[in-house]
Amino acid sequence: PSTGTKIAIDDDDEPPPLANDKPSALTPLAVDDAPAATSSNASPTSQESWDLVPDPAAAEARKAEGNALMSAGDAAGAVAKYDAALAADASHYASRANRAFARLKTGDLEGCVADATTCLDHADAKDPAKRVKALFRRGDARERLAARSKTPAEAFAIFERAVADLEGVCRLEPTNETALVKKASLMTARARARAEADRAAAVASDNDNFAASDAAKAEGSTALGAGDLAEAERCYSEALRAWPGNRAARNNRALVRLRSENFKGCADDASEVLRGEPDNLKALYRRGVARRALGDLGGALDDL
Repeated sequence: PSTGTKIAIDDDDEPPPLANDKPSALTPLAVDDAPAATSSNASPTSQESWDLVPDPAAAEARKAEGNALMSAGDAAGAVAKYDAALAADASHYASRANRAFARLKTGDLEGCVADATTCLDHADAKDPAKRVKALFRRGDARERLAARSKTPAEAFAIFERAVADLEGVCRLEPTNETALVKKASLMTARARARAEADRAAAVASDNDNFAASDAAKAEGSTALGAGDLAEAERCYSEALRAWPGNRAARNNRALVRLRSENFKGCADDASEVLRGEPDNLKALYRRGVARRALGDLGGALDDL
């Protein structure tokens, strides 16, 4: 349709939205699926076995009771009725679609995603309007799940799937303004989650690098204490490769180089330490001694 599938309810067969209940700032979502159609092509789920002999009449009756409870604002009670409807006929599309919406209302976001996904696998979802509603509900549930995520990386992965759902809606209904706005909002949230995930990964990497650097520095100090200058320099150099900002390792390498009479290397290391810590007395002393050995008496006088 040129104006997009209606998100608000306009079906006598379906429950109206709950009063003052907004799934999100951009999603005036409500149940509005058509009456159930029994289909032998419906896909089974892990919750119900579709091998049972269906009772469509009982499913329709329980669904009507669920709709009445939704009208009264009892989403949890409606879920129970839709459960009963699906127990009677697991292929009852409208009951599953309505339960997806009711679960969204109660905060059972995983359940909403599961029901919407099963609806999308159902033969009735060949109807573009039904497919739009299932994708929209699943995308809305995923948006909320992303907000519950424990890590930015997890949020990014969920936002990716939510964006894909809304892209599916927009392919079916390119002029659906509600879906277009929702997709744009999700894309912004996805980008923000990606940036946060990248920052978190960088911090984790820095922490890992620091740990490796600190371990190598400790090995260098052990070698230095044993008088093994070559091994000490190797370890301190390894520490600096892992994390160039390890000033303690660099200052210690300056000492090793001083004792090894690598005066230029000592002066270079000490100068690097002093760029970050101008008052580091050990670095000043080591550079001063190295400068004096290199014939830079003025520089040595300044340091010492």
